[in-house]
Amino acid sequence: MRPSAHVVTFLASAAVLFLSAAVSDADTIRVDNAGGGDYLTIQEALDAADDGDQILIAPGTYTGPQNRDLTFGNNEDVVVESEFGLPTVAIDCQGMGRAFYMHNTGQDSTTVIRGLLIVDGYTDDYNGGAIKIYNTDPVIEDCIFQDCSVSHNAGAVYISYTGQGTALRPRVRNCVFRDCYATYRAGALMVDHAGAAIHHCLFVDNSTSMGGQDFYGGGAMHLNWVDDRYLRTDVSSCTFVGNSTGGRGEAIFGWNSVVNTFLTNCIVAFHEGPNLAVDSSPLIDGLTFFVMYGNVGGNIDPGYSTIIVGDPLFCDMESSDYTLCSNSPALPGGNIYGQLIGFADQGCGECDSAVQETSWGSIKALFR
Repeated sequence: MRPSAHVVTFLASAAVLFLSAAVSDADTIRVDNAGGGDYLTIQEALDAADDGDQILIAPGTYTGPQNRDLTFGNNEDVVVESEFGLPTVAIDCQGMGRAFYMHNTGQDSTTVIRGLLIVDGYTDDYNGGAIKIYNTDPVIEDCIFQDCSVSHNAGAVYISYTGQGTALRPRVRNCVFRDCYATYRAGALMVDHAGAAIHHCLFVDNSTSMGGQDFYGGGAMHLNWVDDRYLRTDVSSCTFVGNSTGGRGEAIFGWNSVVNTFLTNCIVAFHEGPNLAVDSSPLIDGLTFFVMYGNVGGNIDPGYSTIIVGDPLFCDMESSDYTLCSNSPALPGGNIYGQLIGFADQGCGECDSAVQETSWGSIKALFR
């Protein structure tokens, strides 16, 4: 399934906030699988790059061995991005590997993956169906992860072992995770013995299937041993809708992760079971400015500080438009805290329900 026009437009607009000028002595390397660039494949460009280089990917769908399981070598400062932003570049892993693999190779916060649609990533190598980050510190922004899966944990992005007492804190921002799957933990994203910042992301219809163990779960996100040995993990301005799990925590599950985890300005809506859990208790420590609604397993008591239990009023869920109606309690003017809550801002006028009527044309647009 292709992302909706609403989601792509929203991400493309927000992407402008993150763009920066290339370093003056850096090279720009252009990848074009149609033959108009410096290289035909992304890995060829990565192999040729030096620290500080920018790799621009021309529009198209990139498949095959040199366009998946991509590695940066020992380069610590390389930007990989679509030349014209979403949704012009797709990395289709064809269920035969990850998109990117960064395992203990020194990438720092100047390493950026930006503006890519990553689809059908898969690995049976335990963790991270689309991207594996291990003891590295990249930025992932303005990306869409669609239909990615894994044999064990983290259907899309796995962030792990960023080093005790170090400054490593990978950032994932302004991204969409949709229809991703893991067998055990984290249908979309997992932070494992690490610190991270997850900001301004949308998690829809991600899932895990296995239950039976206390530490299984996290239909969208799993936070495992995120504690005071590492930099803090922040999950902020995110929206979670319709995720599911065979374990615990339809949206987010934390295992030994209360001490150094902070969850702020998020919407959690329309889940079938308990939506948030940590160990065997409700995940309420560190929650501020949440809108929670329609979670069959229960919402946090409305008396809990800064938690709003009310319909977030999405403009049109049926066509994947998760912007907010003008009368939404998640808008700054709709709550007493003056906070914008969730992934998106206002996108339409007043409405009565989170599910509005939509046209057949809007539904067909999902499959373009």
